[in-house]
Order: sequence, then C-alpha cells, then structure tokens
Amino acid sequence: MEDKKDEKKEEYYAAVIWKDLDGKHHIIGTLAYFDGKYYFKYEQTRLNEAREKNFIDVASFNDDDKLYISEHSLFSFFKMRVSEKFKEVPGALGELIETGGRSSTDDISIMAIPETYREAIKAEIQGMERRQQEEENKKKEENSREEI
Repeated sequence: MEDKKDEKKEEYYAAVIWKDLDGKHHIIGTLAYFDGKYYFKYEQTRLNEAREKNFIDVASFNDDDKLYISEHSLFSFFKMRVSEKFKEVPGALGELIETGGRSSTDDISIMAIPETYREAIKAEIQGMERRQQEEENKKKEENSREEI
C-alpha cells in the first residue's frame, strides 16, 4: 500500500494540445497533479487563437476562467485516455504524458511541460485556487446573511 505522504510528493505538469485542420498545434490548457489533487485550466491567449481555427471547448470544462480541481481522480475527459491499471492512481497523468494522451475521438494530446516552467505554473495554480476559495467563501457568507 502506498504511503499518503509519498502520493502527495508526486507531481506532474502537462500542456494540453489541440491540432487544427491545418496541422498546427495549439496549447489550449494546462493539466497538473500535485498536493494530491488534479488541476486543469485553459491558457487564455492560446485558447482564443485555437477558437479562431474552429476549436470547440471541452464540454466538461465550459468556463474559460475557472481552475478545475479534482481531489479524487483524474478528470473524466482525460481519464478515458489512460489504461485501466492507471485509472485511479496519481500516476495517471504520468501515463498520459508518456503516451501523449491521444484518443481516436478528437485531436487533443498531452505533452510534458519542461521543468523550468513548473514552479511558475504551480504558483499560478495555487494563486487561482486561493482566489476561487476566497470567492466561494464570500458567496457563502453573503448567502448566510441573506438567510438571516
């Protein structure tokens, strides 16, 4: 059985790439795993460029500005690209990176992000997570005031 401390030390960072009909690759998002959670966020500038080339947003990630967080498993959109033995473990993103995460149903692939960028990406994601949590707490507080 894996130690939970070891699980939390495991980190993966990947670019989510879409290939347009002309064969050009667009980095549309970042997928990461650290601190026992999976994260996905769109890369705004590049996402807009891809949309100009007919990229259609992934239905399960329909908010451009949101940081998507999964504390239990890899997001289903990516999970379908992983072999059965990796479906429920932190190494699922590692396998996606190794295999390129390709599917026969779309033009999305996964590529490792160079180590030199990982700390900046992690800091950006952590900042987004903090801001989202603050916004959620503020909304809860406002809702509880309205109930009184």
